[in-house]
Amino acid sequence: MTYKELLKKVTFKEMEPYLIEHYKVNNALGWYKLHYDMLIKLEPKVSNDANGNVCKIGYYSDYEGDKHIEAWPMEGDLWDHSLTKEIVIDKDVTATLPEIAACCLWHSSFYGFTPQTHEQCFDDMFCKPSDFKNYKEKFDFYAEIIAKHGGKVPTLKELSICKHQELSKEAKEYLSKSKANRSKRKKRFREEFMDLYYRRLSVIDEYIAKIIPWLEDLSIDHLYQLFYSEKFCTEVIQSFAMKESGVEYLCRLIKDYKIIPNMEHLILLVTTGQKVLTPKEKSMLHYLVSTVCGCKQYHVFFAIDPSLGNQAIISYAAYNMTNNLNKDETTN
Repeated sequence: MTYKELLKKVTFKEMEPYLIEHYKVNNALGWYKLHYDMLIKLEPKVSNDANGNVCKIGYYSDYEGDKHIEAWPMEGDLWDHSLTKEIVIDKDVTATLPEIAACCLWHSSFYGFTPQTHEQCFDDMFCKPSDFKNYKEKFDFYAEIIAKHGGKVPTLKELSICKHQELSKEAKEYLSKSKANRSKRKKRFREEFMDLYYRRLSVIDEYIAKIIPWLEDLSIDHLYQLFYSEKFCTEVIQSFAMKESGVEYLCRLIKDYKIIPNMEHLILLVTTGQKVLTPKEKSMLHYLVSTVCGCKQYHVFFAIDPSLGNQAIISYAAYNMTNNLNKDETTN
């Protein structure tokens, strides 16, 4: 039985209890659903660069002596190749197929759930954005695009006192383990602070640059407030729909798994392969942003990419102008 065959033998609903119990993924369950659906649609393909053709399922004991199930090797491998791996289960394993599938899913999503989150994961790991030398270069690139459309980005002096204190605290925590004299620590602090500063602003100006071509009833000046948000979160959510439309799939996913954090303001860029949304899709989107996401103010924009066919992509920016985000939600 291959990994792909294993996934087809179980439903995601059957796997959910094990993902929650063993891996404590309550807040990320929707992302595991995306990963599962992506693998179901993905065609298995053998690669010579992958890490073996077999995935062993067995038990290991942690430092407290507790026994856990594991799937190895699976982490970091090419997804299409992982689907071809033969699942070999040790004789002493008593876990059910949904539990084994949940274990494999946790391992295969270790470095990202989708192509977009996979790239973001490695950017974070290496502290370097893809296609750029550093975050300042990325910031400058998108700031230039914004400027060409009549917009602007704030200077360091315009950074709010609250956000300045937050970034300073992060920089100090990073340097707390560093052994260096005062002069070197001061220089390192400045470097780390500026890296954090450009990392945050590059994420925001990239989103603004992405949405500019599709602005209708919102001016680019209105987007300027994103730079002054106390909390800001953005993600790209791609659909992996089977029979329903990509928009319907994403609306249901976000509704069922609360995959977008509840914040004061929300901007959605919905990209589809079709020019006109159906009344059902429009109704679902309106319900999603006005009720499920719990925001005070929202804007929805639409883009077209014919290559998507029946699929869709939602790129969102959720943000607070006051610091009241739940502590377990990832933000910039």
